Amino acid sequence: ASAESQTPDMKLVAKANKAGRKAVAAFEGFLSTFKFRDIISERAHEHLEDAYVMVHVYLGRICNRFLTPNMAEAIQYAARSAREHAWVVEYCRIPGTPAGLEAHRDAAEQLAKLLPVKIARMRQEMALHVQQ
Repeated sequence: ASAESQTPDMKLVAKANKAGRKAVAAFEGFLSTFKFRDIISERAHEHLEDAYVMVHVYLGRICNRFLTPNMAEAIQYAARSAREHAWVVEYCRIPGTPAGLEAHRDAAEQLAKLLPVKIARMRQEMALHVQQ
């Protein structure tokens, strides 16, 4: 494949990033309705629990998909993604968490381990560019 076919169309990237930012804002709006949002030891109401956890899963996935030429911004998104995945893992360890969330916990656990490695690599790359 040519280099041209591997280079993303920046107009499409901008549209995707804009849609991603709107989704993040909507998900954050939903999460703001939970008074105990930052208290992981407290479980959401059983009828809302799946949605509550899935919003964190989706936030993690969206933040890991943003494309930006600004390395500092890319690192911030990757770090947010890592935090969201770590939250899912911790929440799903609360006793009584529905078994249906196990697959999400397992996937989040993998990403929570891999993203710090990605972030460290990104920081090294950014440091190299600063030195040049």
